[in-house]
Amino acid sequence: MRKLINFKTLPLLFTLLLSTNAFAAGLNLKVDDYRPTDFEYMFEIQNSKFSKVILDCQSFINEVRFYQDSSTVLGSFMLDIQECEDIHFSIVELKEKGKTSCLRLDFDNQTYDVDEADKSCE
Repeated sequence: MRKLINFKTLPLLFTLLLSTNAFAAGLNLKVDDYRPTDFEYMFEIQNSKFSKVILDCQSFINEVRFYQDSSTVLGSFMLDIQECEDIHFSIVELKEKGKTSCLRLDFDNQTYDVDEADKSCE
């Protein structure tokens, strides 16, 4: 019999569901570090809110994926290839200038922005 609910992940899923109302105003992700992965156009965003965040510009569906742990996906923000590349190059440009990036995602309007991190970006 297949397990329908993993009770260990329930608190994290509940938090994510509650925060989807905050997503309407925007989810701000401070990019603590930005690293390549084993794939050419996939990058890992180090952030304190999620155990792992992947910017995937390589797969058939381009997206920002949020992970609870190394394999459990909590959610995603879909992108087209130009948006994905824009996010990547914006983060890299700020990193090269020695600045910390903030990835701002609006789930309701499907918009994003990358700018220098400030106090509103956690």
